[in-house]
Amino acid sequence: MSTNITDETQPTPLSAFDSGGDGHILVVDDEERNRRLLRDVLIAKGHRVTEARDGEEALVLARREIPDVILLDVMMPKFDGFEVCRSLKADTATMQIPILIVTALKERGDSIKGLAAGADDFITKPIDTEEVSLRVRNALRMKRLHDRVIEDYEKLSALEKLRDNLIHMVVHDMRTPLTAILGTLAIIHGDMAS
Repeated sequence: MSTNITDETQPTPLSAFDSGGDGHILVVDDEERNRRLLRDVLIAKGHRVTEARDGEEALVLARREIPDVILLDVMMPKFDGFEVCRSLKADTATMQIPILIVTALKERGDSIKGLAAGADDFITKPIDTEEVSLRVRNALRMKRLHDRVIEDYEKLSALEKLRDNLIHMVVHDMRTPLTAILGTLAIIHGDMAS
C-alpha cells in the first residue's frame, strides 16, 4: 500500500530559506550617504529596500510595511535606535522582525544596551559590504524560519479543530443508533428473564 504525501506535508529543506535576496529590508539612518550605501549593497543582492531618515519615520514604516529585516542606526534625531528598537520589540505586529543595529559605537555598554533593547545583531561602522550581506542573509533566514513555524502552527491548529469537530460529529451521530440498540437489547434481556 503506497501513501501519497502532498508537498504541503513534507518538510521544507533548509536551502529553501537560504536565498540570498528577495527580502524586504528597512534601512534607517539619518545620513543619506549611509542609507545609499546600504541600499545599493542590498539591492545588488536582490532585496527590496525601504528607507527611513529618523526613528519616527522608521516606526511608521515598520508598522505599515512589516519588513523582513531592519537595519537600524543608533545615533539619530527624535528617537535614537535603542528607543526605536524597544518600541518595535514591544509591539506584537513588529516584535518578530530581526533588527540589526548599525553603529559606530564600539563600547561594550552600547552593545549591552542594544541587546537589552531587543536587537538581534550588530554591524559596526564603517561597514563591510560582505558582512552586511551575510548578516542580512542570516537574519532573513531566521525570519523565514520563524514565519514557517507560525504558518505550520496555524495549519496544525486548524487540523486539530477539524479533528475535534469530526470526533464530536461521529459521537453525536452514533448516539441515536446505539441508544436504539441498547433499548432493543434491554427489551430482549427483559423477555429472556421472564
